[in-house]
Amino acid sequence: MQAAGREAVGLWAGHGLFANNYGTRVGSHLLRRFANVWGCQWWNPTMICWGLGAFGLGLTGVLETNTKEDMGEHADLILLWGANLASQPNTGRHLVAARRRGAHIVAIDVRETEAAAQADEVIRIRPGTDAALALAMMHVIVAEGRHDAAFVADHALGFDALAAHVRAHSPAWGEAVTGVPAERIAALARRYAATRPAMIVLGGSSMHKGANGWQAARAIACLPALTGNLGIPGGGFGPRHGSRAHGQDLTDITAPERRPPGRYIPNQMSRVTEALVDGQVRVLLLFGTDMLSSFADAGQVAAGLARRTWSSATTSS
Repeated sequence: MQAAGREAVGLWAGHGLFANNYGTRVGSHLLRRFANVWGCQWWNPTMICWGLGAFGLGLTGVLETNTKEDMGEHADLILLWGANLASQPNTGRHLVAARRRGAHIVAIDVRETEAAAQADEVIRIRPGTDAALALAMMHVIVAEGRHDAAFVADHALGFDALAAHVRAHSPAWGEAVTGVPAERIAALARRYAATRPAMIVLGGSSMHKGANGWQAARAIACLPALTGNLGIPGGGFGPRHGSRAHGQDLTDITAPERRPPGRYIPNQMSRVTEALVDGQVRVLLLFGTDMLSSFADAGQVAAGLARRTWSSATTSS
């Protein structure tokens, strides 16, 4: 690494590094701290999936999550929206604890995943139609006056425009798009609006890889605000590998202020791939990831990884 020079060294962490420490993210923080202090290449792992969803969440205005412990202790309704427990194993026992308390669990996904075994209800939707389901739910919540008017008035912007927009997106419309029966959409909307605290555990690795996937996050993020489920124990959004728990900045050890000036490759899959192919990156450390299974243009990535003029080291987490 020293022989190649710090700007020719790249660090890339995958989902495997995050799976065991969603609450603290110590592994990823230490890796990023090293990159900042030394000044080598570091790319945000969320660029391949969750970053697109976070873009939608950011537009709506809901970025922080509640913890898995909070979910287990306080949530009375949990929507596992595209969240597969196989990809976040340490969330499972807290979900079991919540269900043991009497919390109602709904798994929303395109197939029956491991989460279905821990759910009271499973809703299967067509791939890429998550935004439509959220819009149809909001149609019911607004049309039937089930939203939290006081919370919306105090903490939200654009309600009138949203109400006008969802007026055309009825459960019947939602059924045609998502494949979920209209009566099930309406029942889910009413249960969500009537239950507090209600928490949504939002998926990321699959939901946001489709075209305009960030629109799904943008729409789903409206639901906690409409129902006053933000800022309360057991509400809002639950733990996810690409999200920061509330207050996590207070324990951030990544030291971005110590990052020296340098020729840094942007957090874009195409730019990282180009750097592998043209030799800008000559030493690559991969932590708990398989770039070929997650990056776009796998052929070019393979060509870059196949070069013989650089060194590689791979660790598992």
